[in-house]
Amino acid sequence: MSITTQDLAADRTAEIKAGRDRKLAIVLSGNSPAWIVGEQVSVIKNSCVFDVVFRYGGRWVQRRYTYDAEVNVLHFAGETPFDETRLHTLPDDRLFNPSAQE
Repeated sequence: MSITTQDLAADRTAEIKAGRDRKLAIVLSGNSPAWIVGEQVSVIKNSCVFDVVFRYGGRWVQRRYTYDAEVNVLHFAGETPFDETRLHTLPDDRLFNPSAQE
């Protein structure tokens, strides 16, 4: 059985997401529930751009982050308010559990 480029890309994508999740668990500690939305992983750029919806400072927000897997750094890229009435639109399978990353 040979390893294909697609297999290598899938493995690297999983590694990038795992690194992102470890960093994100630190940021979101104590801020559950949280959902990862709008995720874009680039194996070529060795990075992941994504948004997280969670409650912060008494209000719901959607924050954008970029995870740079090359240097293992999570970069904050901005925040917008998230209307609480839209929480039901967030998919259950995108729920992030920070304690599962420890």
